Amino acid sequence: MKASFEDVVKATGKNFECEQSISGYYRLVCDGKIILDDSACEDVNGTEEEAKDFFAEYLLEYEVPEDKKEYRCGLCFLK
Repeated sequence: MKASFEDVVKATGKNFECEQSISGYYRLVCDGKIILDDSACEDVNGTEEEAKDFFAEYLLEYEVPEDKKEYRCGLCFLK
């Protein structure tokens, strides 16, 4: 089962947020610092839920500690 953005953020132990830019696309922010900001990326130009799904995958890959995730069939999941 796919983990929610909120569950993945909790697993990082950091304060990641999904915020909408003035232009309408979404970006990933942590403690006021922009982490991902790519208006050309299709995944952040749709709904907030689509952007959160995209950011959750990014955070699972790059920010969640190894002891809190596992790989199955090449995909990353929270433990």
